[in-house]
Amino acid sequence: MSEDFKTATIYLRKGLKWSDGVPFTAEDILFVLNDVYGNKELTPGIPYVEFFPGGTFHPYEKVDDYTLELNFAVPNPLFAYEMARWKSWQNDMYAPKHYLKKWHIKYNPEANELAKEEGYESWGQAYRYHAQTFPQQNDLDLPRMLPWVLKTKPIGVKVFERNPYYWKVDTAGNQLPYIDRVVSTMVDPEVYQIKAISGEADFVFQNMSLVNYTLYKENEEKGDYRVVEYFGICGSELSIWLNLNEPNLVLRRIYQDKRFRHALSLAINRDDINESIFFGKAVPRQHTWHPDFPFPIPYKLKKEWAEAYAQYDPEKANQLLDEMGLVKRAKDGFRLGPDGEPVFVLLEYVQQEGPRGEILELVKEYWEAVGIKVVLKLQERALYSTRMASADHGAHTWAYDEVFA
Repeated sequence: MSEDFKTATIYLRKGLKWSDGVPFTAEDILFVLNDVYGNKELTPGIPYVEFFPGGTFHPYEKVDDYTLELNFAVPNPLFAYEMARWKSWQNDMYAPKHYLKKWHIKYNPEANELAKEEGYESWGQAYRYHAQTFPQQNDLDLPRMLPWVLKTKPIGVKVFERNPYYWKVDTAGNQLPYIDRVVSTMVDPEVYQIKAISGEADFVFQNMSLVNYTLYKENEEKGDYRVVEYFGICGSELSIWLNLNEPNLVLRRIYQDKRFRHALSLAINRDDINESIFFGKAVPRQHTWHPDFPFPIPYKLKKEWAEAYAQYDPEKANQLLDEMGLVKRAKDGFRLGPDGEPVFVLLEYVQQEGPRGEILELVKEYWEAVGIKVVLKLQERALYSTRMASADHGAHTWAYDEVFA
């Protein structure tokens, strides 16, 4: 970074290749920054403040095939930090230009005709289909930089094969990955548990939950598998973020009042959640950095943040809500806002990576006990992500993994 934080120089590792053997260069990054993010058809607004601080777009340039110099419109002091930690947008900051450009109008004047031949209304629609990698990859020929590449896409089963050009090696010089083929079977949650305890799968992880810990342990010998306990570095197994830009203006003003957020936090019985959901194996705390996370913040401060409004104090919660003026209640006991309508929180979630639904059922009980109505909404991952991105949600729930490096 330059001293004024307005210029960032990125040096790419030479010799990297896409899964089809084509070299990975600065062009693949500029293609996204300039031709995708800078195109109104593909990106109507400014996508990521990390690359476009100040909300202004201007094209970037490369120094050579392996060096980019990003000149920002305003100082961007957090850029290096944001680049050094995991963020979902990092998966989207590059794309195989050599493959996708034929669906882009800038590089192919006949892109609209090609799109219509494929059954799409416009080149932008066709481009988005072929470029999409999340929540699912549509184009099986799309080159990737991952250890495995998707080869088949039948309903319910995905087959991944080893990327012959994957860029990592182990300490002995062996190219990774070791496993040549991965077959991923999509099943319903109930079937998932049955297959897990019967030993039908080689490895299961994503939706394993301590709620079923006893079940897993009891079937270890019969299913010929081993249950492994490990501790992650997420600051919280489940965190809740109220949408401070809630579309409902009355609720927005309520959510933006920190007393409301403090009250909701104080109303949560974390010890109860720990005992009933996690068998006493968790540590009740506020969502913040994990104490063992290698970040240069004094332990004393980490401890202070972890304890802030994390104690169970429904009496104090009620007091804060009363101070806000939310004293009137409907016949069912729920507090009413200044518009005479019930104050509520729409808690949307995706059931993965732990017992999110079970935790939120308890949160619903705690919050409704202090007069705040709660609506739980289990969402499909793609719709969930879309609603979060457009700020149409009430409250966002996820593990506190925003500080992964």
